[in-house]
Amino acid sequence: MDTQHYQVIRDLVRERAGIVLGEDKQYLVDSRMRSVCREFGCKGIPELIAAIRARKSGIEVAVVEALTTNETQFFRDVHPFEALVKEVVPGMMTRNADRKKLRFWCAACSSGQEPVSLAIALLESGLPLHGWDWSIRATDINKKMIERCQAGFYSHLEIGRGFPEDKLETYFRSDAKGWTLRPKILDLLDYSTLNLTQEWRIPEPIDIVLLRNVLIYFSPETKAKILNRVYRSMPPGGVLLLGTAESTLGLCDGFVPEVVGRTTIFRRAGAMARSA
Repeated sequence: MDTQHYQVIRDLVRERAGIVLGEDKQYLVDSRMRSVCREFGCKGIPELIAAIRARKSGIEVAVVEALTTNETQFFRDVHPFEALVKEVVPGMMTRNADRKKLRFWCAACSSGQEPVSLAIALLESGLPLHGWDWSIRATDINKKMIERCQAGFYSHLEIGRGFPEDKLETYFRSDAKGWTLRPKILDLLDYSTLNLTQEWRIPEPIDIVLLRNVLIYFSPETKAKILNRVYRSMPPGGVLLLGTAESTLGLCDGFVPEVVGRTTIFRRAGAMARSA
C-alpha cells in the first residue's frame, strides 16, 4: 500500500468513525484491507481504492469495520472490575436505594468480553441485587461485532485470555469449536450498534459507563465531543471508567477524578459541562 492509497483509507476512517490513524499504522491497515479486497472481489489495493472512490455499495462500511476490531479480553486489567463490585456499585446502590434501578453501559464493546465480564462480576459479587432493576447496555460501531456478541460464541483461544477456568461450566456450554454463553448471562446484555462520533441519545440516564481504551484512537476534538455527550447521558454522581492511559483532563470539565483501589474513576459532577 503506497502513501497515497493509505491517505484515502485514513481520510475515510476519520470521516466515518472519527479514528485517527498515525503514520505507523500503514502495515496494520494494509493487512486488514486484504480481507476487504477478498470480500468485494478486488484484486489488490489499487482496485480497492478505486471502489472506495466510486462509493461502491457497502465498501466504506466494510473498511471501517475491518479497522475497528480492537484487542480485548475477559476481565481486562482485573482491578477495574474489583473497584466496581467492591466500591462503585455498592455506593451507587445506596444512592439509588429509593428506586432500586441501575443502568450500565459498555461503549465500544468489540466482541463482548467486557460486558460479559461485568455481568459475571456483578453476579459473583454477593451484592444484594435481587429485587433490583439492573441492565447492561453494550454498543459498538461494528455491526459484525455486535452480531458476534449476540451469538455469545467464543473460541478456545478467546476463552483462554482471561476467563477463569473454574467458572467456565457455570456460564458457558462447550462444543468442539468453542464456548457459548448460557442464556442467564446473554439475557442480561442489550447489544446494539452505535457510532460514538455521531449524534446519539441514550433513552435513560446511565449510572456507570465503561469507555475503556477507546478515546486513544480519537483526536482531542473528537474526545471532547464524546466525553461531553457521555456526561449528558449520566445523572449527577454517575461514574465513568476509562483506560489506564486515558483521562478527561482538558477535554470535559464535568468529571472529577477519584482513586478507588488501583483504579481511577471519573465521577460526573452536578454542573453543566462545557459544550462540545
